[in-house]
Amino acid sequence: MKKYILPLSLFILATIFSTLIWELIKIPFDISKQITGESYLKNLHHPLNDSLRFIAFLSIPFLTLISFYQITEKKFFKNTKYILRYDFNDINLKYHLLNKFFYIFLILVLFEFFTLDFNSYNYHIDIFHEGLWLSASQNSKFSDQFLESSYITRGFFGNFHPYFIWKILGIESIGSIRFFHLTIILLNKILLLLIAKKITEMVDLKIDFKLIFFSLLSLIFLFFTSYGEPIFIIRSFLLLFYILILLNFFTNYKSRKFIIILGLTTSLSIFWFIDISAYINLITLILAIFFLIRSEFKNLLLLIISTITIWTLCFFVFPLGFDAFIANTLSVISTIEYIQGLIYPTPFSGDFRSTRALMMFLVSGALIIYLIKDLNHNNLHFILSAIFLFLIGLIHFKYGLSRSDSAHIKIGQSFAYLPFFAVLIFIILRNLRKKINLNFYLSSLLIILFLIFINIEKKYENKNIFNVISSFSSINKLLSYEDNVYLDKDYNNFVIYYKNLTDIDKCVTIFTHETALIYFLKKPSCSKFYKMYTASPRNIQNQIIEDIDLKKPTFIVYNSNKDLYGSNRDNLELVNKFITSNYQFYEKFKNWEIYKIKK
Repeated sequence: MKKYILPLSLFILATIFSTLIWELIKIPFDISKQITGESYLKNLHHPLNDSLRFIAFLSIPFLTLISFYQITEKKFFKNTKYILRYDFNDINLKYHLLNKFFYIFLILVLFEFFTLDFNSYNYHIDIFHEGLWLSASQNSKFSDQFLESSYITRGFFGNFHPYFIWKILGIESIGSIRFFHLTIILLNKILLLLIAKKITEMVDLKIDFKLIFFSLLSLIFLFFTSYGEPIFIIRSFLLLFYILILLNFFTNYKSRKFIIILGLTTSLSIFWFIDISAYINLITLILAIFFLIRSEFKNLLLLIISTITIWTLCFFVFPLGFDAFIANTLSVISTIEYIQGLIYPTPFSGDFRSTRALMMFLVSGALIIYLIKDLNHNNLHFILSAIFLFLIGLIHFKYGLSRSDSAHIKIGQSFAYLPFFAVLIFIILRNLRKKINLNFYLSSLLIILFLIFINIEKKYENKNIFNVISSFSSINKLLSYEDNVYLDKDYNNFVIYYKNLTDIDKCVTIFTHETALIYFLKKPSCSKFYKMYTASPRNIQNQIIEDIDLKKPTFIVYNSNKDLYGSNRDNLELVNKFITSNYQFYEKFKNWEIYKIKK
């Protein structure tokens, strides 16, 4: 125990130092960037500050620990070099009992899905967030166009997936999209099971311990993915898929088909969610550097070719559309943090969730450093995978660093759980001296534990074993619910009122953050910039003004007491000035102020 006291003390001291210099790390804010948002402009906070603070906060303790081990034992760098240069072979995957456990768990996860009460997913709509994809798809439906009809702020799939779901199912309903989202969560659960199985195959444990490792890891992974409030959300799907392929590559290193799939996934990710695409492309860049260090030029070339294949194809098949898509994406990347950014809390300043997330990264990194220091050649595949999973967790946490409220930090740290629990459980099981004979009774106990666990009622889930009997009828009912089911009485009355009021108008302008109103009114938005929350850049405001001036809608929804994000009068100063100059107050219907064009 004494041998751990000194490195642990140095690690803690380095962490305290990182905390003290947190707020000293600042990049001057470019005052010319007059992009109104929630936090950054009024605090003159540069978007890179939080990322740099995060890197410094982790790097100082890690480098301290690495330096200590290198000075005292003189083998850390040697072990690191050995991992980087090791000739990885394919792993023998003849674990029949593990396969049986996996298939039993898979069946139970599928069974759990049908215990959901699908009827209960007709709750009132999130008028802002769900409107982002419902209204974008509504715009596309009217024009049979995508980029021309809506400004993509999430990603092509993120904004337009309802359009394709409606086409495939032949049903235009909110219920069909909610069922699709539930299905993606189910697929996320299956991917997590597959990832847990793949990690289990790599660890150097006896088969009995492997089964315990797999069971515990699966239970923990699935704990974070409920159908009501998951942290592995819709956008997580493609990154989980990428991780599964990456782990398959590490266990089948001589097979180049997984490199091709990784490259194609990287290029296709650009059509998924913008942030997930950025993360995947950065991970692929790290993988390319890994190949370069190892002088694996065939692997590097194959990865590059397969990555640019889809991009090149799109450029030649849709030259104008692809250029517009890239321009749209770059516009979002360069402005979104200024608009929605929230300053990340200083560690140990009283915000529990933000500090806990940082501590998890610290512990994960320290455990991986420990594994490298005490290198076991039988665990090289596992250590390499843990390193990449840790890097993926770091990169994905940008989601929580950019918008640092509780919900985004919670989702941002989701991928950090993969290496954290994998390494932690492995170290605990590896150090158990007692041999375990996984007999029938213990195996049954693990399976029963898993069955009980997945059927525990989590927040907003509404599970019941008897729902299985009526699952298909409840799914059909969810798909068929009318739109008015998803709105409260006030919103339903307003939609009826405003539909009649704007009967002669071919498009609608919603100046509030109630983006879903466009969907319910069954008309396209007058401007492709239908989401006012991201419209504060002056070039976007000018384009909205041009669009309104050209299409001249008779009425505009100017303000709403039900708008959770408040008025846009200050954020969209130019648009507000145009509206108040060319439109005048017409009527207040319950919670909404309506403006009418001046004659």
